[in-house]
Amino acid sequence: MRNQRPVYNVPKFNFKWTGLLIPFFLFILVMRSWTVVDAGYRGVEIRLGKVQSLLDEGFHFVVPFITRVVKIPVRETKMQQVVQCYSQDAQVVETNFSVNLYPNKSDIVEIYQEIGPDFIQKLAPQIIEASIKQVIGQYKAVDIITNRLKATQEIRMKITESLKEKRLNVVNFELVNIDFDDAFEKAVKDKVIAVELSKKSLNLLEKAKNDKQIKITEAEAEAESMRIRANALQANRNLIEYETIMKWNGVLPQYMMGDSVPLLNIKK
Repeated sequence: MRNQRPVYNVPKFNFKWTGLLIPFFLFILVMRSWTVVDAGYRGVEIRLGKVQSLLDEGFHFVVPFITRVVKIPVRETKMQQVVQCYSQDAQVVETNFSVNLYPNKSDIVEIYQEIGPDFIQKLAPQIIEASIKQVIGQYKAVDIITNRLKATQEIRMKITESLKEKRLNVVNFELVNIDFDDAFEKAVKDKVIAVELSKKSLNLLEKAKNDKQIKITEAEAEAESMRIRANALQANRNLIEYETIMKWNGVLPQYMMGDSVPLLNIKK
């Protein structure tokens, strides 16, 4: 009996599936060969882990499968955060700030290589927080209230200089809100009320002094007037008769009491 060799079934090449796979791979190849960088972004082209170039807005061809593009925003970014710090007199100050900033567009590649795509979140908060604490720490709590605008300008100047070194530009900075400890706010409120009441009392006192001075002046003027008139009448008796005639209503008295002297000399 002859030895039988094992029979292997060799799969037949299916040209039907090949005809479907080739167009599919060609489609994937074409789709991976280009990219679009949207407005307000820049693209960092990375090939085999190495940064190649900076892509501007628009359509770009890239080497498929071995190239990827990281899209980084270069438009203004708004940040808003709360920072708790201390004043010069050790009062707790809670500040809510708002800042608008954007990176240097020409330095995106260097920023990405040194820090990464989320460079704004990594750099800005700590620099702004440190600047706020430094400036607020130079003021007493009460002075922060009256010099809020000045403190805001000082903080903006400080963060602008610090972020510029990190290739970030500050467009606007605001201290949206400043809060103090409840006990301190009550003390400030009570002090303001006391000052207003004191001003009101001083105004009333000043008014009373003025009214008194006016009355004294009027009384002195009246006394002086009476003195002048009395001296004039005493010096000239005819003025007495003249004054009497000017005040007489033309009616003679009907009777006189006792030894009264007539008011007028009728014969004369």
